[in-house]
Amino acid sequence: MLLVLLLAYTLLAFVPGVGSVPPIDRDEPRYTQASKQMLESGDYVDIRFQDEPRYKKPIGIYWLQALAVGVTGDPGSIRSYRIPSFVGAWLAVLLTFELGRRMFDPATGFLAASLLATSVLVAVEATLATTDAALLASITAAALGLWSIYAAVGAARTPPFLEVTGFWIALGAGILLKGPVAPAVVLLTVAALAFRSGIAPAQWLRAFRPAWGLVVLALVVAPWGVAIALESGGAFYLEAFRGDLLPKLLGGQESHGGPPGTYLALAPVTLFPATLVLLPALATVWRSRERRAERFCLAWIAPTWALFECLPTKLPHYVLPVFPPLVLLAARYALASPEAGPLARISHRIWIAIALAVAASGVAASLLLRVTPGVSAWILAAAAGAAVVIVTRELRAGRLPRAAAWAIAASAVTVPVLLGGVLPGLEPLWLTERAAGVAAASPGPFAAVGYHEPSLVLRLGTDTRLIGPDEGARFLARHEDALLLVADRERAAVEEAARATGISLRERAAFEGFHYTKGRWIRLAVVERKAR
Repeated sequence: MLLVLLLAYTLLAFVPGVGSVPPIDRDEPRYTQASKQMLESGDYVDIRFQDEPRYKKPIGIYWLQALAVGVTGDPGSIRSYRIPSFVGAWLAVLLTFELGRRMFDPATGFLAASLLATSVLVAVEATLATTDAALLASITAAALGLWSIYAAVGAARTPPFLEVTGFWIALGAGILLKGPVAPAVVLLTVAALAFRSGIAPAQWLRAFRPAWGLVVLALVVAPWGVAIALESGGAFYLEAFRGDLLPKLLGGQESHGGPPGTYLALAPVTLFPATLVLLPALATVWRSRERRAERFCLAWIAPTWALFECLPTKLPHYVLPVFPPLVLLAARYALASPEAGPLARISHRIWIAIALAVAASGVAASLLLRVTPGVSAWILAAAAGAAVVIVTRELRAGRLPRAAAWAIAASAVTVPVLLGGVLPGLEPLWLTERAAGVAAASPGPFAAVGYHEPSLVLRLGTDTRLIGPDEGARFLARHEDALLLVADRERAAVEEAARATGISLRERAAFEGFHYTKGRWIRLAVVERKAR
């Protein structure tokens, strides 16, 4: 019954966004376009975006997306590419339940898994065709194997062979998805568990069956690892280190910087609705940190969180791998029904403030984007507002478990309404979709000047050109039936270049919208060559 309820939560929270939200620039279309090109070319080793190598992440997510599209038979739909993220988030929820059941009890596992399924960040990542939801599943699976090993070592017995093998397989899957992230989380957790544990290092080492584990790891990772090294002449590893990993270690890559403490400041939002009990839960568990389960969770959380806080590059989803132990501790605290203290009251007030912000978000976003608030925005406001009233009443009555249950139920309603209803209805955000609507009426080639978002390539085809003003004019001169998408800041340069090539331009369509990757309003025009 508990698993059925968890399935209902995940379907409710994840499916509306998966099917409704257009491709979100920039990372999602880059991943999906590369997967699409694998299917087009039949090359499942090399990774490319148009003609450029995409040597930033390993092959795992591209294989999963290509498999999903192969199953659905719909390469033109973004929802097909999002299936691995949906499945990854769903598996992470089930694995969190299993962890909680083993470490504490079924009730704690169920509450923790429910908090994870309805958390804002997990729901967002389940909606995006990127690596992070699948990575969360692989790291949580590795943690399940690690818990089995840790519990066996603490009880002076040999861990089950299948559990150890599953640990190594999950670690290999994590490497194929995002390189060093999964090994880093595991190594930091093991180091924290081993610190002052009284267990000899040799005993730890034997428990992991390293000889067998390295064979399993090689079987998972090496076939593609060797193939891409040969295919790229070693360029994949050089570019992945020099062009992706090293910039993140040395500075805020692609303007995604932030000081230490950034993730801590974002946690009340990203972990919502677990925010309701998070502060007192962490304080309570610290006092019981010598217990085996609590120690395991803290060892999973603390060093990994500290590592990401120290890295100059900051993106909200980087700390997603520590969400399962955080919600496990939150659930453990909530079910203990402790007396309210100062930290509990602070957590309650933070939750209420965020819930009120969620209530206002749909209407506010619509007005800011010059759109009349739709039915979804008002449903969101009503549901979140009602949740504030009900949860506050339960908290005042001292019924924390019931308050947590209502907070989860509210998120199970508001998150899908936000992702599946409000967000797709904010038309000014979806410039690519509007450009694609114009392009669909013409059989000719299409190019863009000044608006070079990867979603254009995904929506309009691999041959879509992202070019400069001079080349844009030459493109129209060469193709009588071509269309050119031009951003307002490039319009004068395109027209001047067109006059220099001896052609005149005619505007077929124009529209205005909010370019969210740049943070400004822009006007886009679709122009064509005027007949002589």
